[in-house]
Amino acid sequence: MTKLVENDIRLFFDENMPVAVAKRLNKLGIDTVTTPALKRLGQSDPNQLDFARASGRVLCTYDKDYIRMASQGISHAGIVFIPGVYRDYGVLLRTLLNSSGFTRPPIWRIV
Repeated sequence: MTKLVENDIRLFFDENMPVAVAKRLNKLGIDTVTTPALKRLGQSDPNQLDFARASGRVLCTYDKDYIRMASQGISHAGIVFIPGVYRDYGVLLRTLLNSSGFTRPPIWRIV
């Protein structure tokens, strides 16, 4: 399979993000890891965000709490907040692919 995207953005999907989308992103050349694959299920939000920052990964989430933490000045490598309307796998995948070409922003809000 030909990779559609080449970039340096590395993603970390929190536990509510679909593993199937992460697998597809990996096949397309976007380095993506998931909470279950890393055996991080049940970790606190601050712990997950710190892990993402320490590993240089942009955290992808449906959870608004990460936006709140970022607005309080907690350090991070980037956050992609995805509203619940993007729960459809196809729409979510296309949205992330369209967003991944950006220079790493502090926070992406996909609305």
